[in-house]
Amino acid sequence: MSDNLSIPQVLPAENFVISAGTVCFDVSRSMILLLYHRPKAEYLLPKGRVNAGERFSDAALRETLEESGVTATLLPSPIATLAQGLDLGELNTEPFVLSSAFRNGAWKLMFWYIAQADYAAPRSYGMQEEGEEFDIVWVPQENAPGVLSYSDDSAIAAKALSIMAKRE
Repeated sequence: MSDNLSIPQVLPAENFVISAGTVCFDVSRSMILLLYHRPKAEYLLPKGRVNAGERFSDAALRETLEESGVTATLLPSPIATLAQGLDLGELNTEPFVLSSAFRNGAWKLMFWYIAQADYAAPRSYGMQEEGEEFDIVWVPQENAPGVLSYSDDSAIAAKALSIMAKRE
């Protein structure tokens, strides 16, 4: 979102990577799940690469589990979308944001989903990959955009909050 480059209209597969992530809410406690990356002292949203043949939404939930140990599910929300078959305001689990970044000579296209999990539920451990040194932090949802380390993540969290406000 903050890159000054334009994504080409034709982009060969060797020039992009597809990722997916979540803004994960504990709805009953009005909290959002963040990751704290210990080596860099950064607060992030859970996200990662989509595996070959994997549905984007499944990848978002898998990455949330792997990075945080938290089992999340998609949260039907009133996402305004151009997807066919949905009425305006109808609850759905479509991506609510597509973000992009140009890194290391390739485009990173990230599909974002609204998810839910229980703050108090038992976590799974030992699922982080090498170099993923994350702690989890549940923050009051209204504070999340200000806590996140990157402006793109803050904007994504703010958009999720605006959609969640329409659920109430």
